[in-house]
Amino acid sequence: MNRALCLGLCLSLVVGCAGAKPTTGKVKLVGAPRDATVTVDDVFVGDLGVVSRYGLKLPKGRHRVSVERAGYFPWDRVVVAGDEPVALEVTLQPLPDD
Repeated sequence: MNRALCLGLCLSLVVGCAGAKPTTGKVKLVGAPRDATVTVDDVFVGDLGVVSRYGLKLPKGRHRVSVERAGYFPWDRVVVAGDEPVALEVTLQPLPDD
């Protein structure tokens, strides 16, 4: 996982424990194929299976979530992380045979 993203996640936990308003929003992805790669704002965060299991905590605001795997059309969405959790269903479509 990206060092800056890990640091942000750790800081969000510390701030949350201090009683301050959360500065992160939760994003949940489910879908297939589970070995597809997930990036947020062009930063790799993990395989879809792992991200599906644990979800993402992102700083509040707009983020581009992308899911890719060789042999499939890429999946790309802009999400707004905020007070309410965001749930996304990802199903990559295979590329047509030549």
